[in-house]
Amino acid sequence: MSLPTKVQPDSGFQYVDQDASCLPKYPFEVVFHAAGMMDPSFQFNSIDVLLNRNSLRKFLEFCMGRTQDSFRVNLFLVNNTLIIERCVKSPKEYLNNGGPGFGHNFERATTRLPPGLSNSTAHHRVLRYNLGGLECAVRFEVDASYDDPNTAGVSGDGGPSDAAQGGQFESLEAGFSSLALGKTTNAGPGDVSVSTVSRGSGTPQTSVAELKTQRISRSRPKPIPQLWFGRTRYLITGSHDNGVFGRVKVDDLRESLVDWESKEANQNGLRKLALLLSRLRDVVSLTDGKACVVIYEKGVKGSPLRVFTDTSGRKPLPDSVIDRFWKA
Repeated sequence: MSLPTKVQPDSGFQYVDQDASCLPKYPFEVVFHAAGMMDPSFQFNSIDVLLNRNSLRKFLEFCMGRTQDSFRVNLFLVNNTLIIERCVKSPKEYLNNGGPGFGHNFERATTRLPPGLSNSTAHHRVLRYNLGGLECAVRFEVDASYDDPNTAGVSGDGGPSDAAQGGQFESLEAGFSSLALGKTTNAGPGDVSVSTVSRGSGTPQTSVAELKTQRISRSRPKPIPQLWFGRTRYLITGSHDNGVFGRVKVDDLRESLVDWESKEANQNGLRKLALLLSRLRDVVSLTDGKACVVIYEKGVKGSPLRVFTDTSGRKPLPDSVIDRFWKA
């Protein structure tokens, strides 16, 4: 892409949570279909927590005493695995032309899909790593892949050491690191059938990148916690003046991620986060239906996380998926 270039403002319907939009009944189901194709022998008994990166970020903000918007998550316990399901008011939002920004169209203008993936709408990935003694499987969306000419042929995991978290980062290249949403077709109201199709050759974790936009006159802080939870070392920032992008900067933030992790305040927050996840799992295990709802309300000083028993009887996954991926 040559610079400067004009990008139109984001408009129309955009995903807030693509998984909830495509799979409203079982948002995590696609993870297991992809995992079963990439490693048919993989079992989830060794996973303590399965959740989205977004939920980790919200819980960390809470643990560090920072104000944030109200949120809700659903909790389920399958065998001994805590599944934390993100909740949003609507999985899609409509953006009027000239609305909040240029991020979606900037991504379309600066990236291209690999051969054989021309019909893809997003790239979703799951990483497995240890967080304070908990084996976590963390799902998130990747914006792009960046091949850094300065690190070609250099080995490494592309993220922080995880030594302080009591375990080594694992990209699950042989397991289920690259999880693309399979093609879905409507099977009826509230029901979706999932088809898993093998495409592409996988994307190394060392090359994943996050894309951001900012006005030339207004510098944005680097989203270090977001990048840390996704073990994403590259941040690509486009600077614009009313949609005219004159500069695109690529930052390799590997050292910044390690520095962030080493700070005592962040270590305390991460330790509290791990303890919170453990306690939530314990609470859910005491309920008859092994399901709860967690609510945080903005504006209530010192507001705690409120946990309610979920009596709806809803499950996070189909019985067939549970039977396949957890040994009794």
